Amino acid sequence: MRRAILLFISTVITACSGPYDDQLDIINYAYAEHVPNAKGAWCTHKTINNREYIGCPYQVSKYKKTALWILQGSTYYAVNGTARGDRETIGTYTDFKDMPLPLPADIDIPAAIKAFN
Repeated sequence: MRRAILLFISTVITACSGPYDDQLDIINYAYAEHVPNAKGAWCTHKTINNREYIGCPYQVSKYKKTALWILQGSTYYAVNGTARGDRETIGTYTDFKDMPLPLPADIDIPAAIKAFN
């Protein structure tokens, strides 16, 4: 019986994992280790306008911020000012870069941030 329960649990865990789990683990680790003022940061993934976004909402003092990233392959591109500042704090950890300016017209920062809050 115990063996059946363990098999069931491992099946459920495997079924719940998503295609972006590894990328989310990397960015969540980067925030936990390198951005100490990002209290409660927890990054999640959403596809918006055929782009793979990662949003990382957190709180600094009494202010709520959301760092917005676009994932392309294994590279994380900082989109908004919050993510750009965090990228400087994270440094050259793995593939974190700034999204080149001007941003493409299909990137709507306020709408993307709203999707993560």
